[in-house]
Amino acid sequence: MVRAAAAVAIPFLVRLLLRDHLPSGNAQAVYLIMGVMLALGPDFAEPAAEDPILRQSSRPACAGGSNGQTAIDPCLLREWLGDAILEHRMPNLAVGEPTAADMLRNYERHRETFRRFSPYCQVDPQTAVPIFLAYSARGGRALTLPATDGMVAIHHAQMGIKLKALMDSLNLECHLCVAGQNQTSYSDCLEFFKDKLLQNRTAAAWWTPPVIQATTTPTKDQL
Repeated sequence: MVRAAAAVAIPFLVRLLLRDHLPSGNAQAVYLIMGVMLALGPDFAEPAAEDPILRQSSRPACAGGSNGQTAIDPCLLREWLGDAILEHRMPNLAVGEPTAADMLRNYERHRETFRRFSPYCQVDPQTAVPIFLAYSARGGRALTLPATDGMVAIHHAQMGIKLKALMDSLNLECHLCVAGQNQTSYSDCLEFFKDKLLQNRTAAAWWTPPVIQATTTPTKDQL
C-alpha cells in the first residue's frame, strides 16, 4: 500500500510542479527520490484508469543511493551479514513485530511482504534501469563480515555487493562504489545522474529554474 501510494505521488508532483517548466521527458529525474525500489520493482501504471495520474508510469530513468538497504528479508540478511542484523529494529518494525524474535517466529506470515519490499528480490531483467550504489567504510566495520552490530549491518557494503553481483549476472547496469573504491567509470552518484539524465541535453537547459516574480502571488494553476 505504501509503495503503491508513493508510486502515484511522484507522477502527481511531476505533473503539478513541473508541467509548465520542463519538457515531459525531463520529469523522470524527479523519480529518483523513490530510489532502488521503484527502479527494480513493478511499474504501477494503470493504462485503463480514468485518473491521468494513475496512467503515468512509475518507472524511473535511473536510480542511486548511499548506504541503503537492498533487502529487508531477515533470513536473507542473516545469510549476508550474520546475526547482528537482528539487533536493528528496521526489519521487525517494518512488518509490525515488536521484536526480532517475534518476527522470526512469524516469518512465514511476513515472507511475501519481505520479498516485495526487498529490491534484491524484485530485479527483473525486462524492466530494471541503471543503478548507482555507494557505501562508506564506517571505520572499516562496513567491510567486515560478519557485521559487528545492528547499525553497521543495516548500512553494510555487502548490501550493494550482493545486488551488483546479481545484476552483473543478468547483464544489467549496476555501478558500485565502496569506501571510495569505484567499480565504475563514474566518480560519484551525481556524475552518474547527470550522464543518464542529461543525455542529448545541455546542462544549462536542465538546471535553469523557472522565473518567478517576487512581487506576485502564484495563482492556483501555477501551484
